Amino acid sequence: MCRPDLPNQAKFAASHFVALLLKIRVSSVKANVMDIQSKSRSGKIYGPVAFMGLARMLRRRAKALIKIFSGASQDQTKGFQCLDALVVEMVDRVQDAADIPGEVIGISSGFVDLDRMTTGFRPGDLIVLSSRPGIGKTALATNIAQHIAFSVGLPVAMFSLDMAASNLVKRIVGSVSSIDLTHLRTGKLSDEEWPRLADAIEKLRNCDLHIDESMGLSASELSAKAHKLAVERGQLGLIVVDHLQLICHREGGRVDRVNEVGEILRDLKTLASELKCPILILSQLTGRAARRCDKRPMLADLGDSVAIEHQADIIMFLDRDDNMGATEQTCIAELTIAKQRNGPNGTVKLTFIRRLAKFENPPSKQSVNSQ
Repeated sequence: MCRPDLPNQAKFAASHFVALLLKIRVSSVKANVMDIQSKSRSGKIYGPVAFMGLARMLRRRAKALIKIFSGASQDQTKGFQCLDALVVEMVDRVQDAADIPGEVIGISSGFVDLDRMTTGFRPGDLIVLSSRPGIGKTALATNIAQHIAFSVGLPVAMFSLDMAASNLVKRIVGSVSSIDLTHLRTGKLSDEEWPRLADAIEKLRNCDLHIDESMGLSASELSAKAHKLAVERGQLGLIVVDHLQLICHREGGRVDRVNEVGEILRDLKTLASELKCPILILSQLTGRAARRCDKRPMLADLGDSVAIEHQADIIMFLDRDDNMGATEQTCIAELTIAKQRNGPNGTVKLTFIRRLAKFENPPSKQSVNSQ
């Protein structure tokens, strides 16, 4: 049987793949290793930086392969674009938005007032969620990821650099089943809760949510894993990264922290653009907010705030009363949009349920205070 001709795009990708493999041929790698060993013995380079040149070469080749197979252009510069063509594209987008019922144009977060302010998360958005420790940013991010995977029906990738996947799963199951997390931890479920647990497991069986609990990931490693998942599962609805401060910087040497964070965020912004998917990245606040009388977070409370403010499309701060009494099970939380490139800033109210580590829409929907 004759083999059918490959499409031109496949031929192009295959030819470049072969060319790249030839560039990383064994003899070339051996030559690099021998050169590095020679310099190391002569005292010109030392310790962990000895193989950084080789590592950088292999990373560049890997990035080139990712670009080819993700369909990304080898030349990221578009040059000048004619205004009349851009206007036509804009009108098409307006018409597409007009055809969508309701106010949510992007991907729904599951929180009505937040969606009203953002019109949904857009493909390519880099969204930063920050709070003081213990306020619930991981819980909120998990609630959003669960909604997109379970209710919207799009695959979601969660990179949990801080919390074990088993703990995240307990929260998701507890949220769906309304079973107290303490009962799930201890296994002391009531007769009423066991059937609810079985129902929740059945509901979540086809939930397209994927958790990676690898510690010490770099931005490039995270990007490669996300690209792989997108190839396997199709268009991703959201990527969650918990959290920014735990992403490793792999370039070696001493790098200014602001520049390091800026480089990590640029890599994540590029990933969001390549996969046409919003990325929600969690970030710790400095201790400045906790020392003020008014503990509401501000942009200045962000660690490395210059880099974060510059790269993020949306910056959100989560705040609630962290001195709940022993008998209190719910409280009102505030989610403040402090920066939004394409929309208003303001604050929305959420209800926090402590026994489930879960955020919900408040009973009243009149909670948007646009600025």
